Amino acid sequence: MGYGAISRVRFLGKALWRELFVPCDVASLAFFRVAFGLSLFALATFLYDATYIEAIGRDGFHCTAPGLDWVRPLPHGGTLFEVYALRVLAITIAFGFLYRISCALFGLINTHILLIDLSFYQNHLYLVCLFCFLLTFMPAHRRYSVDALIWPSLRTAPIPAWPVWAIRLQFALVFFFGGVAKCSYDWLHGEPIRAFLERSDIAVRMHQQEWMVYGFSYVGLVFDLAIPFLFMSRRTRLLAFDISLVFNILNAQIWDIDIFPYYLMAGTTIYFDPDWPKQIWIRLRGAGEKVVAVQQDLGGTPLSATRKFLVAAGLGVYFLIQLYLPLRHYLIPGNVLWTDEGRYFAWRMFMVRKRTLATFHAQDPKTGESWVVNPSAFGLPSYGARSPWSTPHNAQMFARFVASEYDRQGKHGVEVRAEVLCSLHRRKPQLLFDPTLNLATLPYSFWHSPWISELREPLPLTRVERVQALEAWMDMGGDARDW
Repeated sequence: MGYGAISRVRFLGKALWRELFVPCDVASLAFFRVAFGLSLFALATFLYDATYIEAIGRDGFHCTAPGLDWVRPLPHGGTLFEVYALRVLAITIAFGFLYRISCALFGLINTHILLIDLSFYQNHLYLVCLFCFLLTFMPAHRRYSVDALIWPSLRTAPIPAWPVWAIRLQFALVFFFGGVAKCSYDWLHGEPIRAFLERSDIAVRMHQQEWMVYGFSYVGLVFDLAIPFLFMSRRTRLLAFDISLVFNILNAQIWDIDIFPYYLMAGTTIYFDPDWPKQIWIRLRGAGEKVVAVQQDLGGTPLSATRKFLVAAGLGVYFLIQLYLPLRHYLIPGNVLWTDEGRYFAWRMFMVRKRTLATFHAQDPKTGESWVVNPSAFGLPSYGARSPWSTPHNAQMFARFVASEYDRQGKHGVEVRAEVLCSLHRRKPQLLFDPTLNLATLPYSFWHSPWISELREPLPLTRVERVQALEAWMDMGGDARDW
């Protein structure tokens, strides 16, 4: 690296350092806190409903991550208590009462619920956990909060700009890696959007027009890749916000994705100037103050060099992890859509649609007795078309759980096998792994499991090929209504 390049790197580093710690207005961060808290209340009320609580809080097997099978629901109906606590904490976050404690507790409880059963995983639940973690360290309660009323000393100091930039960057990574994930063969050929459109009430006829299928696919890809850069530029920020509003309103009407579009509409206001709520209030009152007048109350003691270093180091480590997680599947052999290795925590929104036919068999090697395992006998609900067995590790963990339960009952060394036929994006079904494998003895892998079969079936590109795949699915015992 030449001297000129080193000088440019130093210049950019100093500019970034100044930008992170320049004093700024707390108004936009406070608005984000209120919008976030209200969104959390909606999440804990409407998504975490009685059906969800029953599914998460039940006894028996849960599809958690490898190595995290010790994460269990609280006993004696504790999940219901957790959800009630989340609703209270969401309100305290919105009003800024015991703000840091509320954010930390909400994040811990929500992370626990998320990790109990990853078959219910949704990207916005993961994003909630991340924002709770970030906000715990951010001074979003300096103004417009109960805390600021109780402890007036909180109002004397301004906030540095790093919280605003951290939230902006987190949103940018969600969008950008969502777009990167869509640069796949299946997405570029209209799947799974084609299948989703067929089941959408508003777009029920759109799938009959191939240009509409490709339009949804490519518009989603371009939006995700472009919108972070449009938001980051002051010249295109308002245009980006308008495009994002339209895009999220359409998403909310067409797809069933809970609070996510509404939260994005409120949350992305963080890209505007930090004092934008004050500016709107001034215009509504018809007052004649200028922009600089809004900034006159900023003062106080700046952060020490040590605290600045700790903040910068913490942000660096956090965002390095956020860069690694969405990219890690490129280091793992196999198609991530098929193996699911590296799919979670990677912003792969609307990327996977699988249908499975699974049968579990148990055999006692001492007596030679064999029988079919009924998952419902081990506490599993009826998943319908969204079977958890499309994820190979779920089948492996269930087999280990079944073997341990039989061992507890006195049947030692029971072997558990599974025949799992899986169709990815309406391909012809194929075996997800060798049905002769004793899944109960396979070791956990935190990287790649070589026992997972390679995806061999090609994506059906024509209507005729899709009909042939459907016929193959029905010949194997599948229900056309699930297709």
